[in-house]
Amino acid sequence: MLKENGFEVEHENVYYSSVLSESKNSEVTITANDLTKGNQQYIDFKIDGNQVGGCEVHYLSSTTAFLRWIYVNGDIVGKGIGTKCMNSLKSFLYEKGINRFYTDTALDNAVAQHYYEKNDFIREGVTRSYFTKSVI
Repeated sequence: MLKENGFEVEHENVYYSSVLSESKNSEVTITANDLTKGNQQYIDFKIDGNQVGGCEVHYLSSTTAFLRWIYVNGDIVGKGIGTKCMNSLKSFLYEKGINRFYTDTALDNAVAQHYYEKNDFIREGVTRSYFTKSVI
């Protein structure tokens, strides 16, 4: 395990940002659930009325959001549906006034990193979480 300044690194994430602008929508429709007390929203992605994936967005301000997670159903991975979902999500957020969009993923998750970079997210750096062993 990596140690830094006497602390152990629990995990490392790659941090991404994206500037939203008016974007193309796709055949993916958005069904957004109500906002939680913590300013989070669960969103379903659908094509022809069938759910193909989902995500969770956390609204940090009236113009900034953070993507906590996103997925597409396993049987359709690699068919471009994830990119269509992201395009619809970005369009949905832009229409709500969001212009800055952030996310992160594990440092060893090359598949997610490729997905975000392919979908116009810029790699901003690496974040780390630390812990120490209890001395009690």
